[in-house]
Order: sequence, then structure tokens, then C-alpha cells
Amino acid sequence: MSAKKPLQTIGDVLRRDAKRRWRKANPDKCRAYYQAAKVRQWEAEQAAKQGSLPV
Repeated sequence: MSAKKPLQTIGDVLRRDAKRRWRKANPDKCRAYYQAAKVRQWEAEQAAKQGSLPV
């Protein structure tokens, strides 16, 4: 796993804090996005195994 990039600017800090607040306020949406990403990754892996990469 790669190391996290240190926060450089106040914009980075504010963006991180806004994302954290959004995740705390919308746990159901976070879970749905995470599950959808896992499904997309699995589908891509299956296509790669069969040699039919999606365009």
C-alpha cells in the first residue's frame, strides 16, 4: 500500500475535512459508492481474465 501524501496547502486540508464531513453525514451513500466500485473492479478483472477488455 502506498504512503499517504502529506497535506500541502490549506485547500488540501479544507477538501479533506469537507470529504470527512460528507462521509459522516451520508454513510449510506458512502457504502453504495464503495460497493459499486468493488463491482466495477470485479467486472474488469473478469473481463481481463477472459481476454475481452472493455473499450
